[in-house]
Amino acid sequence: MESSMNLKQLEKETYLRYHRDGIIDILMGLFSLGIGWLFASHEYTPSIIIWMVILFYKPMKEKITAPRMGRVQFHPNRQHRIKLGTGTIALGLTVLLVAGTGLFLAFKQLPVFLLEHAPYLIVITAAVLLAVNGVLHGIRRWIVYSVLVIVTGALSLLFSCPVFWVFLIFGGTATIAGLIYLAIFIRNHPRTPESQNG
Repeated sequence: MESSMNLKQLEKETYLRYHRDGIIDILMGLFSLGIGWLFASHEYTPSIIIWMVILFYKPMKEKITAPRMGRVQFHPNRQHRIKLGTGTIALGLTVLLVAGTGLFLAFKQLPVFLLEHAPYLIVITAAVLLAVNGVLHGIRRWIVYSVLVIVTGALSLLFSCPVFWVFLIFGGTATIAGLIYLAIFIRNHPRTPESQNG
């Protein structure tokens, strides 16, 4: 029993360390900065480029994380939670994409009130995604990000500030935090001899 508990604790620590490379924080941050820029500039043409930021996740993991930690295979229960988290992210991003596209296509037909407040659907979706995945994956900083999004969103509504500030503040925070995590990860986890020889 004690051995099983130790293995579970070891797996949990390995999993958290695997996601302490800051990569997903940086990509979330850049994505959010891009969304903020879209809302601030009303230039929706390059939106597809912002969505493509997500495609860098796996290549960056392969180039940065795998050579330092190896290829990690987790317990089926944790794999299930990972798939559930991934599904939640996919669903949330689909909602964001549909909502964003709908807003763009119906821009002139929607009432002014709805146009002004519809972006908060994206804010709420982002906060829920961060909180759910923070709980599912046991990554507390994502829950902190969720609280940041909720607080800045509420303040934006309360003081009638443009919603793009919510995305810019979160994006800047997540990007800087991710870069710090990445620097610490690279310092604490040098490349393995096998990856250096390969």
